Amino acid sequence: MRKLQPKFEGWPLENPPQTEEARQIAISLGFVELSSGQWVRPPRDFRPPLEIIQKYPYGHQCRACKSSFRSQKPRDRYCISCDNIMRAALKKLQGILATALKLPADEQRRAWAEVELALTCPMCAWQGNQNRDEALNLAGVLERLPRFVEKSHRHFMRHMFWNRFPFSRWFTPKLTPEEKESYYGKKDWLKKVENEPMSYFIGHLASFDFEPLTTKTIKLF
Repeated sequence: MRKLQPKFEGWPLENPPQTEEARQIAISLGFVELSSGQWVRPPRDFRPPLEIIQKYPYGHQCRACKSSFRSQKPRDRYCISCDNIMRAALKKLQGILATALKLPADEQRRAWAEVELALTCPMCAWQGNQNRDEALNLAGVLERLPRFVEKSHRHFMRHMFWNRFPFSRWFTPKLTPEEKESYYGKKDWLKKVENEPMSYFIGHLASFDFEPLTTKTIKLF
């Protein structure tokens, strides 16, 4: 039979409060009193409140930055941050191309170059339309632009949040063995933290009486 592990209720407070003033200080610092009389500081609860779950019932993981988020859609590929970034970039580049389409063909190259620069990764110079079918004109670029912007953003997020993805030598910076362990070897970090022997102690620094130097009212601007 598997041995049941007692529920981790928090890290103990070495000097439990003995007065009402000390009790209020401990509560303000995040400590709680258990039914046994022991004072502990419980681990943070990262679960969303019930009202948030009811309003946004579906949990997702962003395909670009790999962050967790909730939404009202059963299928949602990107978090609101990544979605806003891509929408803003797409709107800007579409405006550049739409304006350039009204120009003569020999004057369109400047807009094309501006779009290619925007799709170029600042970390490694990879482009969002790299290794894909080349558009013959700006109208073709405009048609493919949503896909190019999406690919470019997802590529850049691999650089920014490389430790959230499987190891890749194209995106992972050079790390020492200790750094690799720090980033990749802490899958059950919460369990490890719970098992660490740690406790708290609330120290009393000093107390003093303060007498105001004036009885006048001071107005702050």
